[in-house]
This record gives sequence, structure tokens and C-alpha cells, in this order.
Amino acid sequence: MFGAPLMVSDWSGRSWTASDTLDADQHRLQRQVRDLLGRVSDRVYLCHSDLATNGQEQTGPLLTLVNAATSH
Repeated sequence: MFGAPLMVSDWSGRSWTASDTLDADQHRLQRQVRDLLGRVSDRVYLCHSDLATNGQEQTGPLLTLVNAATSH
């Protein structure tokens, strides 16, 4: 529950929508990438698999970054 929207300290009290969830997920991803990049001094090595550990195709917000990185 630590990351759940119910625990957000600046919550306005209005109903949580799908758009709010999408925005929160996007902001969390940005914070995580900034944190990762802030911890490295030279470079980040990207490892990617087309399939997740359960055998399903990987899709998610980082996929566009992976595709952009591998196309160069």
C-alpha cells in the first residue's frame, strides 16, 4: 500500500480516476529513471528481453525507450 494512490499526501479528496492513475504512473517512472541516472557516473547498460519471466510479451512504458535505444 506504500505506493497506492490512497497514501498520497497531497490528495484533494476527489475520486481517483484512470487518468490520475496514468499520470501517477508516468511521474513515478520519471522519478525512477532520474534517480537511476543520478546514481551513475558514466553509463547505463540496458538489458532487454522480448518475453517476461512468465513467457508473455513485454509491453510497458519503457518499451518505447528500449526500441529507441536499440534502433541506433
